Amino acid sequence: MVAILLAAGHGCGNDFKPPSSSQDGGTVLGNDGGPTGSDGGPTSDDGGVFSLQGPPIDPTVPTTFSAAVGFLYSGANPPQAGVAPGAIDEQRLVVMRGRVLAHGGTAIQGARVSIVGHPEFGSTLSREDGWYDLATNGGGVVRVNIAKDGYFPAQRQAVTPWRRWEILDDAILTAIDPDLTAIDLGAPAFQTVRGKLVSDQSGQRQLVLLFAPGTVATAQLPDGGTQAVLSLHVRTAE
Repeated sequence: MVAILLAAGHGCGNDFKPPSSSQDGGTVLGNDGGPTGSDGGPTSDDGGVFSLQGPPIDPTVPTTFSAAVGFLYSGANPPQAGVAPGAIDEQRLVVMRGRVLAHGGTAIQGARVSIVGHPEFGSTLSREDGWYDLATNGGGVVRVNIAKDGYFPAQRQAVTPWRRWEILDDAILTAIDPDLTAIDLGAPAFQTVRGKLVSDQSGQRQLVLLFAPGTVATAQLPDGGTQAVLSLHVRTAE
């Protein structure tokens, strides 16, 4: 048996799932105090079994939201690493929850998830089913950055509550084409960059970029100065 955690009107069991809601706005809980699937076991929003299991909650004592989710960022080898001491305010605590997918719906494991502009909250990695849970301070707009080698990064944001979960839209990461095309901006003729041939439910297509003679480029330097660019290395992605 697992105790029901009450925080800001929501419940939580040891399956660590944001509560679902009934039509009248109440919290839907299973027999163990957590939301369940038809078989009584903990499930993710897409019907799969959860890839993150929290520790058991003591049913004999009251449990706060921060105590229930503290395993995310504290203790030995927590999923969310690098949290600075005192960075998380237990009264303002919110858990950002989302999923990282590739085009086509395949889950991406190992994407690094962090809070934009706030390194003190550390980071976590998406799990085998693509889901992640990241604790931070709520009460305003929080923006999450999702990054993985070989993909363009993505961001998701939400206006956040206190002592609750905030479910974010799926982040669909676009793979970076490993092929680079060299472009000489001093060349007298048109130059072409061709992307990979893509074929999906929308049909078959290929991205083509044309660089006309006389194209110029200028780099903005960190000190505010500029520098003429004489050549480019271009990669494409859809």
